[in-house]
Amino acid sequence: MKLSFPPKLRQLPVAIAAVYTTLFVAWYLATAAAGSDQWLLALTNVFGSWVYLPLWLLLLWALWQRRWVMLPVLLLPLLLFGYDYGVQFLPQWSPPIVKADGNAKSEPRIPLRVVSWNAYFRNNEVTAFVDAMQELQPDLVAIQEINVALTAAAQSELRTLLPYQEHYPTGSPTGMALLSRYPIQSSTVPDFQHCNCLSATINVD
Repeated sequence: MKLSFPPKLRQLPVAIAAVYTTLFVAWYLATAAAGSDQWLLALTNVFGSWVYLPLWLLLLWALWQRRWVMLPVLLLPLLLFGYDYGVQFLPQWSPPIVKADGNAKSEPRIPLRVVSWNAYFRNNEVTAFVDAMQELQPDLVAIQEINVALTAAAQSELRTLLPYQEHYPTGSPTGMALLSRYPIQSSTVPDFQHCNCLSATINVD
């Protein structure tokens, strides 16, 4: 059943679609450009995929009412949805399961003390940070949202305890760091779309 609008309201759905597309694209570009440096924009990411809900409602309306003119208007948000979530709809192939040999002798393992910490980018408690690391005596530390002050402390005051370090991005107020007692053989920055990530291979032999 196709609904009929009064002449003055006939273009209202198209106008709503255009307003949604404009606001959505502006928000998407702003959050991509600002990253986590603008906390107010970063906070809007908690809505996640809910920002796409109007898109599907408008698409269903356009198909139901055969308002084909709305489809090109909604094309850009639809493409951005595919960019963000398209991989979730692809087949997930699981690797074959290899059963362990029950007769194989296990080699002795080296115990590791691993610390993971979200430092919060406004945290400038350098002394408390250094004291905590000296007390915990970790083998590996993974830090998120490490700012410039904590980065400098890690590179200077913790160099003896944790001599192998990787920082990304360097000089960022919301960077990441891997501090290790063991050599870091290699490190990479995987593409997690708009989220920073740091991956490393560590030799503990």
